[in-house]
Amino acid sequence: MKKNNVKKAVGLGCSFFLGLSAVMAQSGYTIKGQLKKGAAYEKVYKVYKQGGQEQLDSTLVKHRKFSFKGSVDEPTLVTLYLVRKDQFYAPRMQEAKRTAFYVDGGTTRITNGVSLEDFIVEGTTIQQEYLKYRASTADLDRQIDSLNRAYSQVSKSEGRNGEDLIRIRKAGIDASYQRIDQLARFVSENNGSYFSLVALQELVKANRDSEELLQLHSRLEAKIGESTKGEQVAKQIQVLHATRIGAQAPDFTQNDVNDKPVSLSDFRGQYVLLDFWASWCGPCRGENPHVVAAYEKFKNKNFTVLGVSLDQNGKKENWLKAIEEDKLTWTNVSDLKFWKNEAALLYGVRAVPQNFLIGPDGKILGKNLRGKELSAKLEQLLN
Repeated sequence: MKKNNVKKAVGLGCSFFLGLSAVMAQSGYTIKGQLKKGAAYEKVYKVYKQGGQEQLDSTLVKHRKFSFKGSVDEPTLVTLYLVRKDQFYAPRMQEAKRTAFYVDGGTTRITNGVSLEDFIVEGTTIQQEYLKYRASTADLDRQIDSLNRAYSQVSKSEGRNGEDLIRIRKAGIDASYQRIDQLARFVSENNGSYFSLVALQELVKANRDSEELLQLHSRLEAKIGESTKGEQVAKQIQVLHATRIGAQAPDFTQNDVNDKPVSLSDFRGQYVLLDFWASWCGPCRGENPHVVAAYEKFKNKNFTVLGVSLDQNGKKENWLKAIEEDKLTWTNVSDLKFWKNEAALLYGVRAVPQNFLIGPDGKILGKNLRGKELSAKLEQLLN
């Protein structure tokens, strides 16, 4: 078997998965597959996460059978890709048939299918919990996927109708909110399930009300809530709670471009946009002109920007070059620790661009205000 790191593509923003890397007991697992006679597939890829990094494993199909062995320290999502000989290389894997399931020790058997899409996955208890979790949002997931496809098709059509795009987008937003509500119900109704922790992580990313999430977590069975992952999810909720609208913005100190220490509290008495970004982040660079426009319009009305870059040690010149190119004339700071930037961790930043609008009293007034939304909020506050 061959193993390689796999780079994950980033979509609308630049994001980072904070791996749950605490040392835990390892559980051995086995995956056994059986193909029907006549199946044209010759190789199976296994994709999974370990230590927060995506890993790729592979094996050949022999006599219509394949198997994998491994160990995990927590329930782990595994995706199998069944490929023909002409699809042996990773760039073509997305064309292959695939299925996903969870492993947590024991044996998972995959049988009876010509393709993975038709396979029956007979796994351990964790797989049954996973199917229940997936089923809880399946209808809404299909609806959201359908609306996304419709939006893409209409937006690319020559005679596209703006009203149709607005209608589809609104329907997609409504469905997404319904999905978030459903995830909260799942946690409430399944306080002994590992996947309540998975759902809570999704709710944190969606900025669900932190008071509600604290209550949901407190009602989990001890084996779930007090597990290593349960405690890590609790910390994520606590960070969300500490950075909620109305909360006092956590203070921090980092060096500016001249290596002089600057603290957020230095700006007390002003409206401050705390802007997390990075020189290597395309969406951040695309958003910068909007931030510059807002700064130029309101800088003489007790408003400023404090930029926090998630650039890396040894690449300070890239950060400085981006500041100059994008004309970011406000105060810029960074500890050059990439995704381990201490201010980013303090504010629960797992994707950039991301921002927090802070009032003169140091309280958070808004989150992730972009483009016209940022200007409208500042207009409301300062004019």
